[in-house]
Amino acid sequence: MTSGHLYSPSGENAAPSRGATIHDPTDPMGKMFFNIVAAFAEFKADFIRMRIREGMAIARSKGRLKGKQPMFSDRQ
Repeated sequence: MTSGHLYSPSGENAAPSRGATIHDPTDPMGKMFFNIVAAFAEFKADFIRMRIREGMAIARSKGRLKGKQPMFSDRQ
């Protein structure tokens, strides 16, 4: 048996599957797969937004969040 190959009962070397299957979005399993992936992506984006808002609120309460500085002075 060589490295990188699995034993096959027929005596041949069998390459391991790397999970490179193609999901067709038109069949029911493909639709379910893409809906689950989309739900996790939406959850992650919402979670990041929530954490950023919380961090900005904490910084604002400590006086560390000042926003963008003006380009021009009052005289200009």
